[in-house]
Amino acid sequence: MGSVRESLGLIRDAVNPRNERATRNAAARRAKLLALRGRSASRLMFVPQRRSSSLAPAGWRTVKRTPRHAHVIIWLDRGMPAPAERGDVDVVDLVTSSSPWARFTPDGWSPTQILLAAANSGLLNGYETATVVLDAAKGEAAHALEACADPHVGGVTRALVSSSSAHRRWVRSVLRDRQWETSGIAERRPESLNLTCRAFLLQGLRGLGMSPELVPDEFHFLTLLATLAQAGDAPIVESCEVRSAPQKRLHPRLVAFYLPQFHITPENDEWWGPGFTEWTNVASAVPNYPGHFQPKLPEDLGFYDLRLDGTRSAQSRLAKEAGVEAFMYYHYWFSGRRVLDLPLDLHIKAGELEQPFSIMWANENWTRSWDGDTRSVLLEQDYANVPAERFVEDALPYLLHNDYMTVQGKKLVSVYRPDSIPNFVSVLKQWRATAREHGLELFVVGVEYGALEGPTRECLDGTMSFPPHSKEYVGARGVSAKVSRRFTGQLLSYWGMVRHDIRRLPDIADHHFPGVMTAWDNTPRRQESAHLWVGANPYLYRRWLLAAAEAVSERTVHERIVFINAWNEWAEGAVLEPSNEFGHAYLQATRDVASA
Repeated sequence: MGSVRESLGLIRDAVNPRNERATRNAAARRAKLLALRGRSASRLMFVPQRRSSSLAPAGWRTVKRTPRHAHVIIWLDRGMPAPAERGDVDVVDLVTSSSPWARFTPDGWSPTQILLAAANSGLLNGYETATVVLDAAKGEAAHALEACADPHVGGVTRALVSSSSAHRRWVRSVLRDRQWETSGIAERRPESLNLTCRAFLLQGLRGLGMSPELVPDEFHFLTLLATLAQAGDAPIVESCEVRSAPQKRLHPRLVAFYLPQFHITPENDEWWGPGFTEWTNVASAVPNYPGHFQPKLPEDLGFYDLRLDGTRSAQSRLAKEAGVEAFMYYHYWFSGRRVLDLPLDLHIKAGELEQPFSIMWANENWTRSWDGDTRSVLLEQDYANVPAERFVEDALPYLLHNDYMTVQGKKLVSVYRPDSIPNFVSVLKQWRATAREHGLELFVVGVEYGALEGPTRECLDGTMSFPPHSKEYVGARGVSAKVSRRFTGQLLSYWGMVRHDIRRLPDIADHHFPGVMTAWDNTPRRQESAHLWVGANPYLYRRWLLAAAEAVSERTVHERIVFINAWNEWAEGAVLEPSNEFGHAYLQATRDVASA
């Protein structure tokens, strides 16, 4: 265990270098972290679940490839040469003598193991649909690809057969070990790997972190794939069941919450010690029970600094590729004082943004507990000395920017806790008047945080979901017995929340905008008092996101907004960005719904 603690310490120190002049608060925090690392063996036995080094052959990383088309043929037929790439499709040849990947593949690997390695390696990222060819003599139905235009069809195969009890037991054990929840184990599976599917079905396998050597055979794998497709509300169907029909595009406007905390600020230096950023918390997390994946760390972007233009540009590129229309920046304004405003200011100063944006006024007190608890306030909302009416006046540089997101031509502004603002009706009236003086109209929405009703709700243009707030909390099963005795937090079911919210979505009000969350685990901030939703995975997330997009699909295009929590809430485990746990799986699931 010493090596685990040492490696975590090295990560932490790389993010927040030691400094002899650190403040008392920082010293106390470091002492607490060290004490946490030094607790009894019963506490430290929960080793972070690391991804196997054999997720894919190491040599595959030397083969560079960029998707050129939306559809890819994955060639696994050793007996026939792979077809030449055409103008409308890419071909990834993984097995023939001309394959750039085959020479790195271990001897004896089955086509199933090779396919899983392709998913693990990210080789399939960026594609919308895929055709897996194991036996070219058994071609798929000509309309298989067209059938995948239906977001509720995950794939098409010649025939489905019953999954054996042994196959189902194996799938259940894989999901249990990974602590993934699903809607149930598939009773039927494709008869062979020959299938055409939505690419996210394969891309999401990366999140299992499963070495190809652990897959017994093709039929176990196909039962797993059918189960995950079912969880994503996109089951695999037989080609004879497919009926060609025109599909209406959903065109959801996906807006991801964006935390601008990842850079050094004077306030954080004062309160937490020199060099503190959100990465300090993220890298310091340790598991609370066996199989708990912590720390969850960034993959492609690393421990980035939002003061760098390259970081923000890379984020915008990833978001655009995934179909995320805009970031909604948390905006911290305390009695006329801005905090964490530098990233957005730099975006504006850089000129043309690569992506639209909007702001949410996070108008809670800033406290030492990270969750608005009023017992230890660092920055307070003082509406008596600095009226809330001045907020829009201060935000005008953002609102006047050409890339600011609009709804029906009006600037979208969100307020986290409108009910905490005294005389909010008159405040909002002043905001609108101030905006009109500058030729702007506002579209103001409030977060549905508890009971938002009466005049406050009526004066808003709409309300929005911000899960996990105001959602159904269902206890997680099968985990509590393994948790440390020191754990005082909550273990909740992600599938339980998803299931309950999907039932409500058809009945949401016309001016309510749904929201989903990728996951939630605030262990980095609260450690043994954390709240976490067990079982979160890209397939259930895709199911929830699709249901939310369909719930607003009959609205005008401008009002088909769905909020996502979040783009980069690393200390709360809610991230779309590539991670060491899921790779690009959440981005690919988002892209799948955005293009549905």
